[in-house]
Amino acid sequence: MGFRLNDERTLSEYLRLPLQRINDYQIILEDLLEKSDNDGTKESLTKALDLMLSIPNKSNDRKFLSSIEGFRGNIHKLGQLIKHVMTY
Repeated sequence: MGFRLNDERTLSEYLRLPLQRINDYQIILEDLLEKSDNDGTKESLTKALDLMLSIPNKSNDRKFLSSIEGFRGNIHKLGQLIKHVMTY
């Protein structure tokens, strides 16, 4: 007996929804921050926006860390990934 939903969405569409919500939250928080007059509220909104903006970057960092080969040990204990872009 499997779990069934009563709509036509595919699995990939359901998996995409949380990522879309992060983008929606970023837009909402930016809008709220623009309209906020209270300094305490602005500080909280700024922290929340910073968090929402950092999530996609952390996800990409994890992807790159998992592709580093040959390191013996826990690569996640080394700290934040620093990206180096080579220019020619």
